[in-house]
Amino acid sequence: MAITETAAASSAAAEAADAAVHGPDLSMGTEHLTDAIADTTNYFVVFFEKLLEGLTWGNVLFQLCVIVVAVLAGLMCSKLVRSVVARHMPPHELKERFTQRMKRLALSVVNAIAFGLAAGSVTACCAYGAVMMGYQASSLVLLKIAYSFFYAYSLLAPHYEVDRRHVLDFGGSAVLRGPHAPR
Repeated sequence: MAITETAAASSAAAEAADAAVHGPDLSMGTEHLTDAIADTTNYFVVFFEKLLEGLTWGNVLFQLCVIVVAVLAGLMCSKLVRSVVARHMPPHELKERFTQRMKRLALSVVNAIAFGLAAGSVTACCAYGAVMMGYQASSLVLLKIAYSFFYAYSLLAPHYEVDRRHVLDFGGSAVLRGPHAPR
């Protein structure tokens, strides 16, 4: 066993010395990289051809009109929700109860997600109606992108109008410092 270990060690030492003198062999594996790049390019070409095969100018115009209608419906719904939230929002008090804080948080979240939820729902319903009218579901690419965007906007947009001092201030000292923090 000592002879085999010695032969392996001397072989590894010779390879390391050769790599140090000549540098790494870059030709190994490059043929696999070109195959991978060609396969990926071909995959994307086929993907986009299938994605766009059912689109016509009339189809695109219909989808853009549905998106505009959805945005307008979302804005109207958001304005309505904003007025209802303003009416039911509890007043600011220095010592609020926990239930008032949670009501303020819930109303602020509802106010924040109103636009995206309404616009996304209108877009999804119109996409369903278009499929029922005879459009191919695979040709409604813009509507799929739009309602995904609207739903993501309603969940991820940083426009939650929460008064952080009143929501997170448990016990008299503000947890978050900012323009509303007591001085």
